[in-house]
Amino acid sequence: MKEDKRSNVGRNNHGESLLDIDAAADRLGLSGHTVRAMVRGRKITFVRLGARVLFRPQDLTDYIEAHLVPPQAGPGGTDS
Repeated sequence: MKEDKRSNVGRNNHGESLLDIDAAADRLGLSGHTVRAMVRGRKITFVRLGARVLFRPQDLTDYIEAHLVPPQAGPGGTDS
């Protein structure tokens, strides 16, 4: 795996960008501490390469999609 030290982003064999914890936290709008806790609790899909924890962008998108909460219609069937 080639790694770009300036951005902490690697690429896997498919040319897909792998994001480190800070980049994943930024994409999710969370702190690095929160993402580390999610990894420890196995709440999010991640890639472990040696001691490094990395994330595929599609896995982060899938995580967001799985946690979408649809709007509820207000009384009378209209959004309020």
